Amino acid sequence: MPQRLDKECLKCHRACPPEQMKRGRCPKCAEQWGKDEYKNRGIYDPLHEMYQRPDWKRLSRAFKQQNPICQFIEADGVQCHQPAALVHHRIAAKERPDLFLEPKNLCALCDRHHGHTSGDPVGVKFAPAKFTTYMLPGVNLAEPSYSVSAPPALK
Repeated sequence: MPQRLDKECLKCHRACPPEQMKRGRCPKCAEQWGKDEYKNRGIYDPLHEMYQRPDWKRLSRAFKQQNPICQFIEADGVQCHQPAALVHHRIAAKERPDLFLEPKNLCALCDRHHGHTSGDPVGVKFAPAKFTTYMLPGVNLAEPSYSVSAPPALK
């Protein structure tokens, strides 16, 4: 189904050659549309809310403090030495939201190695994470319920 264009974009749309169109819009309008989508992602993306929760923010901050170096293992078998910029879910949160706060499902990565992928690409290896006790109300995350190499079966 074609996307509805506003009046301003219709003016640009008629003037643009088809090969320059992006997502059915001229480059200028596509860029603005992308910015608007990013700004409103909390409305459309239910996972966005999970990343805003205080328990995730505390866990990811503690995880990065204990794993300050990117855990990605390069093709030559050497660990990346860049500072970790973010915490990555090894099994994507949209696939297994129940594993969202499991430390064994996390690894610290630099921006270059995260690449904003969903879950782990095939064949990727990570250095073991260091993670000591971290408590949430009623949950001891120091004792994960499974190993990432063998996650629990889907129900």
